[in-house]
Amino acid sequence: MKLKNIFATLLAGLAIFNSCVQEEEMFLSEVRVSSSYIGLPATGGSKTITLTASGDWAIDVPATVAKWLTVNPVSGKAGTVEVTFTAAETATTNSAALYVICAGKSQTINVLQQTEKV
Repeated sequence: MKLKNIFATLLAGLAIFNSCVQEEEMFLSEVRVSSSYIGLPATGGSKTITLTASGDWAIDVPATVAKWLTVNPVSGKAGTVEVTFTAAETATTNSAALYVICAGKSQTINVLQQTEKV
């Protein structure tokens, strides 16, 4: 009977110990976006997200991505701004990982324009 009580006490202590572990913050203080995923229809269209930055920022849009995706604006100053992603109608699936750079930190935005469900 005592062994059962000791085991229960140890288990409760372990649960308390694990619940006190400090969680890492999953957000950057330098740059935040309202959505890190943008889904655009094959028929074309636009989606807008909110970007908040603590300093000058820029979105790296490679030339291969610029052929099918327009991003406006691609750079700015500290503060909050709406960024719009626009793509024309397409017959092929397009995807890109874009990076917002601010104060040496990078926030990824994944963009997908999919023609068929997988």
